[in-house]
Amino acid sequence: MLKHILVSSLMFLSASAALACEGEAQVIAKIENTKFHLSSGCKVTLTEVRHFSENQLCPLSLSEVNTAGLSIGVVNGHECAASPGDEISGVIEKHGDLYILN
Repeated sequence: MLKHILVSSLMFLSASAALACEGEAQVIAKIENTKFHLSSGCKVTLTEVRHFSENQLCPLSLSEVNTAGLSIGVVNGHECAASPGDEISGVIEKHGDLYILN
């Protein structure tokens, strides 16, 4: 009985986590292009992807990220924190219409 309750609880927690996320993937790639937007900061597209691993519960495709643009940090209020050719690595998370590198 206790085992049944534990399994049911774990299934519920997994389903809850899947509903809470919008998309996530690990990435190691180079920046192809950068573009500054007043509303969303700096957006980049990726090339030479060495690693891209979608979260199994909250998948996020590379084509989806490159179509929308990946948001990265800004320096001096208006400059992208990285340049074409720079390598980035981290976790990409989807938040609404934004894809953010953490």
